[in-house]
Amino acid sequence: MATWQERLDGVEAGLRVWRAAVAAEAQRLRRERRGRLARLCPPRPDELAALERDARKTVGEQALTEGSAFIEEVCARFLEAGPQERALIRARLGAYDELFALLFAFATQSPTLLRTAEDANALRLGLAAISIDDGRAGVEAVQTALGRLWLAALRAGIDPKPHFQAVAALSNKGTAGGGAFMRETLAGFDETPFFQREVAPRRAS
Repeated sequence: MATWQERLDGVEAGLRVWRAAVAAEAQRLRRERRGRLARLCPPRPDELAALERDARKTVGEQALTEGSAFIEEVCARFLEAGPQERALIRARLGAYDELFALLFAFATQSPTLLRTAEDANALRLGLAAISIDDGRAGVEAVQTALGRLWLAALRAGIDPKPHFQAVAALSNKGTAGGGAFMRETLAGFDETPFFQREVAPRRAS
């Protein structure tokens, strides 16, 4: 079986082909529905969303499904890997635009998988995706994703603290010259102003 590194190019290529096919189908649908107006009037955001949704139905989502499954597999590998391989995963995925976009999407969708106390592995996989992203999605996006995971874990009957701490230990601690300091972000999340403002008040809801 090919390793995750050997499969990167193939999965990325499949996603690129799929993305182009969806874009082409969305353009076709817009011309079909708007006629001459398609050239004269820029599409509204809601129209773009509807076009992409309908285009995906036509094209199918097999490549997207395969890409998401690959991201889950890499996140699972990240949780088991040593320091050098974890650094390699962060660097390699960051060089593949389509897969990297799916990485944070995987993280933001992970809270929906936390339904019972038996779903702690889904929590760790979501945290692994955020750790691999290493802050490149932006501080606000990372904090929001972590907050949603924390609250979803509590609702599922999972104590999130030890899982945040465990993945923090695997995360980038940064360097003197910079770095994302994802280790500190995860380990001390419940002590941040964001947590006290946005997460703590909702813990009982």
